[in-house]
This record gives sequence, structure tokens and C-alpha cells, in this order.
Amino acid sequence: MEINAKLDEHSKKLGEHSELLGALIHGQQEIKADLDGFKLETFKRFDGVNKRLDSFESKQDELAAKVELLEKRTWTNESDIHRLKNLIGIK
Repeated sequence: MEINAKLDEHSKKLGEHSELLGALIHGQQEIKADLDGFKLETFKRFDGVNKRLDSFESKQDELAAKVELLEKRTWTNESDIHRLKNLIGIK
């Protein structure tokens, strides 16, 4: 009789542990799904940020090229003005 009681007790404990493990597994799956959702959302946000950064860098490169061209034109204009002043005798 004691053996049957012990077996029943162990069976009951195993059932409880099985239920606990099932609940833990279910909880982990929910957490994993939430984490995957957060990862996807974060990826989308950073993708948007990266696109804006790429656009900004492209515009910055374009602006730098325009500034360089403006510097060259200004230098050329100043050289021409200086040459003309020398030509007509104004210093």
C-alpha cells in the first residue's frame, strides 16, 4: 500500500511538473514572439534612419562639390579682377 501511495504521489508531482513546464514553454514562446516583433520594429526604424542618413550624406557630398566649384570660380574671378586692375593701372 505504501508503494502505491508513493507512486501516486510521484505521478501527481510529475503531472504538476509537466503542467509547470508546459506553462514555462508557452511563456518562453510568447516572449520570443514579442522579442522577434521588437527586432523587426527596430530593424524597420533603423532602416529608415539609415536611408535618411544616406540621403543626408549624399546631399552633403553634393554640397561639398558645389562649394569647391564656387571656391574655384571665386578664385578665378578674383584673379581676373586683379589682372584687369593691373592692366588699367588700378591697384
